Amino acid sequence: MKRKTIFELEPQLREPRVPTLVMTGDQDEPCIEPSLFMRRHIPNAGLLVVPMTGHTVNIEEPARVNREVGEFLTAVENGRWGTWTA
Repeated sequence: MKRKTIFELEPQLREPRVPTLVMTGDQDEPCIEPSLFMRRHIPNAGLLVVPMTGHTVNIEEPARVNREVGEFLTAVENGRWGTWTA
């Protein structure tokens, strides 16, 4: 059974109403466009692109990931996530 690509799931991506942090490494070429796509289509999503990092961001940069996730969770708890407008 072939699973759908992230691009085929666009309608479902618009449904979640929870704070979301999409994370990718800038050296993970196959995941950069899908990550941007998710950030564009998931409401309340932010995107973190970690420089000089590949597919296993959490293993390659654990301290950075822990810090960023902590800041994300703090922002959510304090009602500061998802409030940005252009």
